[in-house]
Amino acid sequence: MKDYVKTAKEVINGEWGNGETRCKLLEDAGYDYNTVQSLVNRILNGEDVGELVDYGDEDSGTNENEKGIYEL
Repeated sequence: MKDYVKTAKEVINGEWGNGETRCKLLEDAGYDYNTVQSLVNRILNGEDVGELVDYGDEDSGTNENEKGIYEL
């Protein structure tokens, strides 16, 4: 299960690089770049992002119809 909020905070802290490098690293790690970047923008704008988790990981046991990003 991927924690998108944690990853967005890591992006803000510079742990995932910049530009195309960031995009490639995130996608190679199984993250949706646009989702992470949206969260980064929301956090930097002071919005409450709660907790977003990807339940579509291969090891989660969900099927194709259940995959997706959910706000907890």
